[in-house]
Amino acid sequence: MHALAADALAAKLYAGADNGVHSSTNGGQNWSHTSLGLPERAFVNTLLVSGPNLYAGIFGGVYLSTGQGVNWLPANTGLAHRNVFSLAVIGSTLVAGTIGGGAYGSQ
Repeated sequence: MHALAADALAAKLYAGADNGVHSSTNGGQNWSHTSLGLPERAFVNTLLVSGPNLYAGIFGGVYLSTGQGVNWLPANTGLAHRNVFSLAVIGSTLVAGTIGGGAYGSQ
């Protein structure tokens, strides 16, 4: 496991690993693989829950799930360096920290 995020409203725990995202609804006793739409063997460096959105930062960019991790779509507009290691939300802006490329904010 490389990343953990909790969604208190949905009572879900998310874990990022070297094979995608996994979720648990029982405090981590059991896990389900929830990576539909992520690249095969996505190495997840960071996860972020922000309201109804779940973000994953991987080697390859940022991915967004609006369905509690069930489906994922790329969210890389304006992201020149795609080795994402950290994510934060400031107001309505998603900020992605990259290796060797600085930080990028969404519009």
